[in-house]
Amino acid sequence: YGLVYLKECLAISLHACLYLFGWLPFGKPKPVSEEKEAPIVLIAGLWGNRATLFPLYWRLRKAGFNNIHLLRLSPTLRSLDKIAQNLQPQLEDICRRSNATPLQLVGLGAGALAIRYLIHQGLQIPIARCIGVGAAYQGTQLAVFAPSQIGAQLKYPSDFLMRLKTGDIPLSTLTTALDQFTLPPLQRALPNNATQ
Repeated sequence: YGLVYLKECLAISLHACLYLFGWLPFGKPKPVSEEKEAPIVLIAGLWGNRATLFPLYWRLRKAGFNNIHLLRLSPTLRSLDKIAQNLQPQLEDICRRSNATPLQLVGLGAGALAIRYLIHQGLQIPIARCIGVGAAYQGTQLAVFAPSQIGAQLKYPSDFLMRLKTGDIPLSTLTTALDQFTLPPLQRALPNNATQ
């Protein structure tokens, strides 16, 4: 386990370094590729920004995906529903620029929860699939460290999260036994009312 924990420490250190680059202004959104490739939208978690998504972005580019968009959650001191409402116009803009091609959404942590909230509220854009990475779908005991209103919504067990439904949109979840943020670990699974 020593090597695994060393890798985890290195990954957290890389995340912290990349986070600083996320404060730098990004250029205007690039034009969407003319190819028929469905847009992949990567949404950072509560403690991340677009720069912390760079390692995943580079791996997807290396695998041959070109139409990739990086989004962050803001403002993170509000409730999850307010954060999600700020995310919605960005998703609608990507959808409009890609001629309504169904989006492939990948949310990390609270990014996945924001996606799930928008779907529950009836997000009116075409979605091919949603993937949540390391999301506390039923809440987490570590929510006491989350800022402001979102901490109360994510506190395990979370009635707010348990009520969210995803309808017919395919929703997958990826997690690892080493996830330090979702406690207890069983709460990484989607509730029974969500499509898996």
